[in-house]
Amino acid sequence: MSQSFFFLFASPTHLSLMQAELDLVERVLLRVAVCETDEALGAALGSFLAPAMLKLASPHEPVRSKVMELLTHVTRRVKSNLKVALPFDALLAQYRDPTITAFVKNFDIIFLEMAFARIDDKRRAVALPSLLVCLPNRPPQQQTALLHMILACLPHVAIPTDPAVRSHVLLPSAVPAENAIIRQLLLDAFLDCMLLDASVLTAAAAPASSQPGAVPPAAAAAAAAAAAAAAAATTRPTLPGLSAAAQARFTSKPSFDAAALASAKPAILRFASESGFFDENDWVAIVLAAACDQNGKVAGDADHILHQRLGKADPESEAVVRQLLGLYLGSPAVPAAGQPAVAAADARKPANLKLKTRILTYLQRSSTAASVFPDALQVIFDGFFGAGASNARLRVSALQFVHLLCDRGSDACVQMSAPVLVFSGLLRLLDELGSNSTNSNSNSSSDAASSGTATPMRIDAVSPVNSAPGGPAIAQSTQVNIGYEGTKMRSMAYTAVAKLSRRVPALFQKDVSVVQRFFEALEREEPNGRVAVQEALSLLAPAYANATDTVADTLRELLFKSIGSSLPQVRLAAVHYANSAYPFSDVAARFICIIAAGDAKDDVAEEGRRGLQRPSAQIASSASSKLQRPESRQQLPAYTEVIAYIARQLSDSAITQRHGLRTDTGMLPLVNGSLVACLKFLHSVLAWHAGVTPQQDQLGDGIHDKIVEALQQIAQPTTGLEGLEALQQHLALTEQALSPAGNADLHAAAASTLHKLALAAPQVVFATFDAARLDWLLSLTTSSRRDIVDPICAVIGRIAEQLPPTERAALLERLLENAQSLATPVVPVAGAPVVTGLRRVETQLGAVTSVCHIVARSVASCIAIGADPATSEPVLAKCLSAVAQLLQAPEGDVHSSVILASIHGLGTIGQAGPLPVLDDTQPPAAADGAATTFLQATSKRVIVEQLLKFVAAYSPAPNNTSAASEQARNQLKLAEASIEALGEIVSGHPSLFLVPQIMSGLLAMSKHPNPDLHFTVGEALACFGARDKPAQSDSAAMDTTPDGAPSTTTHMSTLLDEIFSKQIRGASIRARRAASIWLLCLVKFAGADATLAKRLTDLQTAFVTLLTDNDDLTQEVASKGLGFVYELGTPEMKKTLVNLLAEQFTGGASAAATRSIAHTDVTPESRLFDEGAMGKTPDGESLSTYKELCSLATEMNQPDLVYRFMNIANHHAVWNTKRGAAFGFSSILATAASDQLAPHMAQLVPRLFRYRFDPSPKIRDAMTEIWKSMVGSSDLKSVVETYLRPICDDLLESLESSQYRVRESSALALSDLLMSRSFAEIETYLVDFWHRCFRVLDDVKESVRIAAAIACRTLAKFTLRVCDPSLTSDPGSASSSSVQRAVNLMIPYYLKQGIVSSVEDVRKISLACLLQIAKVADKYLRPHVVELTVVLLESLSSLEPQMLNYLTFHVDAAAKGDSNSASSSSSSSNSGGLTLETLDTVRLAASKSSPMMETVERCIPFIDVETMGQLVPRLCELIRHGVGLQTRAGCARYASLLASNKPRELAPLSGNVLKAMLAALSDRNISARRAYATAIGNVVKAAHMQSLAMELSTRTGASSSSSSSTSSSSSSSGNAQDPLERVVAAVKTLYLEKDDDDARLTAALIVQAMARQSPDVLRDVASDLMPVTFLGIHDPVEEVATTWREAWEETVPGTEGGLRLYGAEIVHLLVGSTVVMSSTSSTTAVTVGLTSSSWRIKKQSAVALTTVAEKGGERLAANLIDPALVGLVGAAAGRTWDGKEAVLKALCGFVVSNHATLKQREESVGQGGLGGAPPVTIQQIVDILFREANKVRRDYRRVAVQQLALTLQALRTHHRYPQFVELAQAVLAPQEEAEDDDEPNAKPLLLLLHAVTLEGLGQACPHTIEAIASASSVLPTLVQFAALTSVWNVRLAALKGLEQYIAKAFTNAQSLAAVSQETIRSIVEVTAASLNDMKFASLRLAAVCVAESVVTCARPILSASDASVIRSKLTALKSDLDANVKSKTNAVLLLMQGL
Repeated sequence: MSQSFFFLFASPTHLSLMQAELDLVERVLLRVAVCETDEALGAALGSFLAPAMLKLASPHEPVRSKVMELLTHVTRRVKSNLKVALPFDALLAQYRDPTITAFVKNFDIIFLEMAFARIDDKRRAVALPSLLVCLPNRPPQQQTALLHMILACLPHVAIPTDPAVRSHVLLPSAVPAENAIIRQLLLDAFLDCMLLDASVLTAAAAPASSQPGAVPPAAAAAAAAAAAAAAAATTRPTLPGLSAAAQARFTSKPSFDAAALASAKPAILRFASESGFFDENDWVAIVLAAACDQNGKVAGDADHILHQRLGKADPESEAVVRQLLGLYLGSPAVPAAGQPAVAAADARKPANLKLKTRILTYLQRSSTAASVFPDALQVIFDGFFGAGASNARLRVSALQFVHLLCDRGSDACVQMSAPVLVFSGLLRLLDELGSNSTNSNSNSSSDAASSGTATPMRIDAVSPVNSAPGGPAIAQSTQVNIGYEGTKMRSMAYTAVAKLSRRVPALFQKDVSVVQRFFEALEREEPNGRVAVQEALSLLAPAYANATDTVADTLRELLFKSIGSSLPQVRLAAVHYANSAYPFSDVAARFICIIAAGDAKDDVAEEGRRGLQRPSAQIASSASSKLQRPESRQQLPAYTEVIAYIARQLSDSAITQRHGLRTDTGMLPLVNGSLVACLKFLHSVLAWHAGVTPQQDQLGDGIHDKIVEALQQIAQPTTGLEGLEALQQHLALTEQALSPAGNADLHAAAASTLHKLALAAPQVVFATFDAARLDWLLSLTTSSRRDIVDPICAVIGRIAEQLPPTERAALLERLLENAQSLATPVVPVAGAPVVTGLRRVETQLGAVTSVCHIVARSVASCIAIGADPATSEPVLAKCLSAVAQLLQAPEGDVHSSVILASIHGLGTIGQAGPLPVLDDTQPPAAADGAATTFLQATSKRVIVEQLLKFVAAYSPAPNNTSAASEQARNQLKLAEASIEALGEIVSGHPSLFLVPQIMSGLLAMSKHPNPDLHFTVGEALACFGARDKPAQSDSAAMDTTPDGAPSTTTHMSTLLDEIFSKQIRGASIRARRAASIWLLCLVKFAGADATLAKRLTDLQTAFVTLLTDNDDLTQEVASKGLGFVYELGTPEMKKTLVNLLAEQFTGGASAAATRSIAHTDVTPESRLFDEGAMGKTPDGESLSTYKELCSLATEMNQPDLVYRFMNIANHHAVWNTKRGAAFGFSSILATAASDQLAPHMAQLVPRLFRYRFDPSPKIRDAMTEIWKSMVGSSDLKSVVETYLRPICDDLLESLESSQYRVRESSALALSDLLMSRSFAEIETYLVDFWHRCFRVLDDVKESVRIAAAIACRTLAKFTLRVCDPSLTSDPGSASSSSVQRAVNLMIPYYLKQGIVSSVEDVRKISLACLLQIAKVADKYLRPHVVELTVVLLESLSSLEPQMLNYLTFHVDAAAKGDSNSASSSSSSSNSGGLTLETLDTVRLAASKSSPMMETVERCIPFIDVETMGQLVPRLCELIRHGVGLQTRAGCARYASLLASNKPRELAPLSGNVLKAMLAALSDRNISARRAYATAIGNVVKAAHMQSLAMELSTRTGASSSSSSSTSSSSSSSGNAQDPLERVVAAVKTLYLEKDDDDARLTAALIVQAMARQSPDVLRDVASDLMPVTFLGIHDPVEEVATTWREAWEETVPGTEGGLRLYGAEIVHLLVGSTVVMSSTSSTTAVTVGLTSSSWRIKKQSAVALTTVAEKGGERLAANLIDPALVGLVGAAAGRTWDGKEAVLKALCGFVVSNHATLKQREESVGQGGLGGAPPVTIQQIVDILFREANKVRRDYRRVAVQQLALTLQALRTHHRYPQFVELAQAVLAPQEEAEDDDEPNAKPLLLLLHAVTLEGLGQACPHTIEAIASASSVLPTLVQFAALTSVWNVRLAALKGLEQYIAKAFTNAQSLAAVSQETIRSIVEVTAASLNDMKFASLRLAAVCVAESVVTCARPILSASDASVIRSKLTALKSDLDANVKSKTNAVLLLMQGL
């Protein structure tokens, strides 16, 4: 406040207080009233308006009335005149003042609005923070006014990118408690503004104006605002999303027009998303509203924000969800329970359609939105049936929201919403949408309606369709058909209903109306919509799984109806329901599946077949199937129940007509596929009752016999008639399936069933079989498929067994006829099928098979009664011979299939017993000759040899031709059949003399590579011992070992010796593979053999030997064989085997025993695989799967487990084949192995867990198989959790293993282990894991390093997760939370061991983890802030890129070598022109934006007083001794940030920080010094706070004697040097004492930073620093001067203002003074200014004084002029020195600027006035200048002459002009050459001296005649030097002097009389000559000016000729190229008119 104001408001003492106030206000009113100009009025209001308004709080009514008069007057004058400035800052400060009354603030806000309209954009931007902090706790009308001003500020605000600066700039004064209020007010206003439309503002402009000239009282203003809002609400419709009051907030302000709205909306988006004042959740509604704006730019910006940053918003934020739902629905008409009613003016309208769609799109990401009841349901119904329901996009969005409710809504919300949503919502919507819609979509109509208000439909009164009568009904809507979109919506509605059935199944289990409706919809829906209906029906099915019996029966009827639909989709849905909604034991549902299994559509048939599979088989065969029923639903129905139900259904004509098959050959009750499925299902039922597992059923291992046994139990009399009736019905169904109408698949299934029935219940089957039925069976043997022929022939054999011998013989004869060669004529046989032409192959095939089965049953019968089959029934031998002859027929005479059937038949006969023919050692029986010949031709030897020929004839195809391949396939079939037959012959006749021959023939097959063939050979070889026979069709009724048969011990022993000695020791890989397979078959199928049991040790040794083979299959077979060997042993034998195995693997004493069998020893040196096949260890050791297995078992102290491992670890493809499956993982042995491993899980799991990641694929696969076997049926997660600690211990140990494989696998296993682990589980291991992984990260092997890197990445993710509070839910305080423990655990480790590691990767990972933890850990960082900050600041330099270090080193070296030109050029070429300073700038910029610095900044908010006390000493130490530029500069920047963000905490310790940084200002690097200087300017702010606190503490301590500690502290603090004083002293020392450019720049930077960051502090010490700053402005180094100038301009209001404030101090410093430089160590006195010993300081002081003289002018006080002149006069004395010219200029400046003052003072003294004589007079100054002008040094003399001329010109002292003329003549006179004339610049300096002198003659010329007369030689001199003989610059100076001389001398007639015509002519001549000079435009311009002076001043004596000469010359210059010459010439020509 100005002094005049204080004087104006001074209260006279003789008046009362009220009168005094009235007088004051009256004076202000008078002062304002007399202002005539806008500027004067603005200045007056700026001083008096705000203080005058304070008088409104006066208790005196007259005073308040007078103030109101004043305000009314002001309002009238400024209301319509925006040019009058109002004091915005003063009004705002007054409004913010909490002590001001509310009444005054009402007027403050009125005038504040008026003032705001008058400020520019820049000031508006600056005013934003102050306006923001005014918002809280204000009346609504004032908040509205403030918000309007804030909206006007936003477009002009530049948002800083630095978060720290941004928060400081935007809210500098707001307390945290008020930030939430400000934020909410802004968000509400921003949202309302976004919802506002420009059309409303345009319409509201007219009625919003108010009457000018009157200031209404506060009450009147409020009433007027309320009335305006009410009027607006009644006259204008409220926009969607707004309330009447919210809309009136904007329409009531005329200034807020459409243009203001258009500029405010983009600014709101930018401010909301970038200011950092709001988080992402705050501005979601604003951005969504903006995205629907009609302004394309606003909508585009909003879309960009949504795409870029919407992912950061939390969709589960309940506040955001409720805000959006409220925005969508508007205010409820009826408030919810417990909620207050909303006033009509505050009730918000629902959003428009566009915004509704946007809101629903956003809410589809939120499960919280789907759980808000009933709002979520209201939103859905509004989208379905509201005013905007015609908008297809809105309905689709509503349906998507329904899906969200179904998928992610809370159970409570779904339970409450489902009844209404289904029956009154979705089903009604389906009715409205209809089906088969073809109309086009309604986008056009929807877009047209999108801008209107859509009133949401409320569901408060909505009830389900089946609600109680009398309830409120839903308004009916018209049906909407919208084509494709209608189909899409119907599809979504169907699916939504189905999803709700999953969430609320009880809602649908009451009836089947919904399912029935959906089935009907599936019938009539268009193709595109049927898919959705199908999916919906599929999802609905589980809801009816637990339906009541009544509902289940109703649904069953619906399914039976639907299974007959013409649409496959309907049939598929019906089958799916039969499978899903009913248990497997439901016979009716299975019958539906039976019907579907024969469907023409593959998907329907597949679903039907799937429904007939046993439940466990379903799960195994269909991974995607979801029919995993509970155990109670997996039971199968009873066999009798199933067959009885099927029989009843098939007897129904309706069923057979709909689903049967009628052909020309007959009628089937069901189609072929259905009957096949029916028979197979009956088989499954029988298998389930027989205890057969689905896996066994698939393999067929012993299944036939078990099912036969089950049927036999059913046929027992104990079961009653029900069982026999079921079998009869089963038989009838089978016979129907065997009718000619059936296809081959049906016949195959029926034949197999008939065979089983014949075996189980022959009394039932054979009771009805007469000759005709036998012939019917014989007709079926003509099929080409063996799966039909074999079972039928087996049944025929059973029937023939029951026939008398004669009938059986006749039957055989008939069949032999059909089995004869093709050339035999056809002989009709009664009852046999008629075959025309040659015998068909199928007939022959059936006949041969039937003959063999009859012979086999006959042989078995003979053996059973003890008879010899060869002699008891001769027909048997005949039949066998006939079959054998087929084998010997020439190639091509008999079809290969017949030969194959014959071989199988021989095997069937041989299995029944000895072949019924004689061998070579027996004589023929007594018979006729023909028979004898025949029998001799066919013997056992012949048959065996023929079979061996087929075996030996097989060889793989040598080429890939189709013919060769076909031949090889036929040979393979014959060889396999022959091998099987030979084995069966040996099995039926073990004592056969041909056994050695058969053995040799089979062993010879070892050369073949086919594994399947070797399995066949192995099974055949197993027949040489006492074996468990493979399951065959009639094995249950055959006793194949005759009584008294010799032992097979010899054969088995021989076989084993052959395999051990020849096959295993052979060099051929194929032989060893064959031997391994054979031995496996032996121990599998002949395990009961005594010889085999005795040689188990040999077998184990052989298998161990085979483990060393290079062939993968051989190894796996051997490993599986070891398991079987172990299972065969007794407990004692098992112990022996285990010990032997351990010795064999480890190379013990027993290893030598293997040499007798094996070709090589199995020792640790044995190579089990090819070189490099599995990799090597670093020592070159080969790897072995089986060694690892043995090692694993040994480590567990359970060596016998190796058998289990080897049995499980198989992965060769052969185990998936039909034969190999019997040995594979699914075997019972593998299951038993897993069970035996269970007790050792605690030891196994850790190692197996690690082995699953072994780098060797073989070991990895083997261990994975073991792992799956052990834990496959368990939950993997639970297993790992159970054994987590052992796993962790094992991994820690293994990470330091000497084997690289172990280290690599451990690292990968660790990465897998950490997935989904909690911190509590890993807490004790986390640091150890990091430590081990960091060590492995530097491993010598690359693959290990890669694995370690993966582990480290996983560890990092885990660590960040457990350190992130938002991802960890842990109740309790911060100190006990898991987050705090994790942070306390990891940060010290990273700091002490990670970031300081010598391994680069370790440092990088540690640093990255530190940075990420710092970002997420939040407050939990506080205990580690100090250490974290120090380490990261140090890392700024240690982690700098090496390239920058390299460049810095070389650039620095180049700079030091500049003295050597060669090295200098080299370095410049190497550095590419870079300088060290440039590089440092780049380095500092990089470090400033580095993640380390960012992390350090993130830690600042967590610093408290205690932390600061620990941090500052470490920071100071780092400032003093930190290594590296980045570290030092980082410390400086960090100190600045501390001062900006934590000033109070830093204040007590700021002195220490300043002391450290001041000491660091001596740093050698200029960039570091600059950083410290800038930081000092920031830290002094905190130091200033501490100084104030110390001062206050001192005063308190002095006044209070109770606190001794405080006074002690005060006294001690008072003794210490103040931090600010230390900074001031440092600045003065650096600038005034140091003669270093960098030091001076550092001082300037300190003051500049103080000016920018701490202006208040700088003002407190301005008297000390501003003089230095003013001196620095004139520094000779431009950069230094610029820096000082910026600091000066930031601090003072212009140079003139600065001189007024600090002029005395400045002059005192510049003239010369002694400055005391004090520090903590010493005190130094330095002389500065003009008396300084430094020539630079003296010159700079003189230059500064010149500026003082120029800027101060006549306003300088005498107390400034006199000291300055005294100092300058003193400095001018003495010899000449460089820079002394500045002293002369300063003297001249003071005289020129203050000559009037100086003259007045001298005149006053001369007249006897008051005051003493001035210390320096004008004459003394002139004398000094004359003295200096006579100096010899030309450059100095030139300045002296120039300043002398200027001084004389200003003083106009005529008596000294002649003296100056004499001086000029002396200068211009020709002189002898001086000593220094030989210097290069001597001549130019002389010319410059002449030029200055000539121009000075004109400048110093007085206006008195006397002085001119006494200097008559001046004019000739000027004319002389202006002639062409002079140099151009001398001529120019002469012309300028001549011009001034003429203007001053030719002023009156007396002076003109003294001038002759010759003189005028000479002037005209030199002028004309210069006007002709076309080379120099400056000469021409000067000549024109001379001509103007002549024409103007010498017009009376100017002759016509002279005037003509001038005119002609000037006329020629009218078109001169120089614009100045041209303009001046035209002006002179105008003057010459009339001459």
